[in-house]
Amino acid sequence: MKIVTLDKNAGMAFQGDVLIAPLPHGVNITSGDEVPFELGALVVARGEATGHNHAFRYGLQGAALFRDDGLARDLESRAGVGAVRLFRDPAALEVLVRKGLVTDRSLCIGFLRVEQGAPPLTHEEHDAIQLPPGEYYVSRKREFHRSQRLVFD
Repeated sequence: MKIVTLDKNAGMAFQGDVLIAPLPHGVNITSGDEVPFELGALVVARGEATGHNHAFRYGLQGAALFRDDGLARDLESRAGVGAVRLFRDPAALEVLVRKGLVTDRSLCIGFLRVEQGAPPLTHEEHDAIQLPPGEYYVSRKREFHRSQRLVFD
């Protein structure tokens, strides 16, 4: 697999069933819950068909064993401090709906805030996507074939 860098001027990127689009000017992440890291990764979407996740993966190379739970949690939390964060932000979603940029709220996964040095978004079956610093809308993708259905990896 290779790493593809998103060109923010070209528009959006897809990774399987996940769509990522830069937020337009005037739309900002202002409120909502932040999604926590899980074992050194920020999981954006869970694969329902394969069990593979779309995730920003941090942490140590290989495996590490800790006898001190506090130390293990501290190292994990520092692995990606400030580089990428995922928010569930109903206010930002409503702005996108009012602007006509989102028509189905149920497809919204959340909003990413990416800083310099963030790892790429990875998935076992797709090329990784490197996001430049900025804020992004993340959504599930819908497929149409005689009738519409959600796409699942």
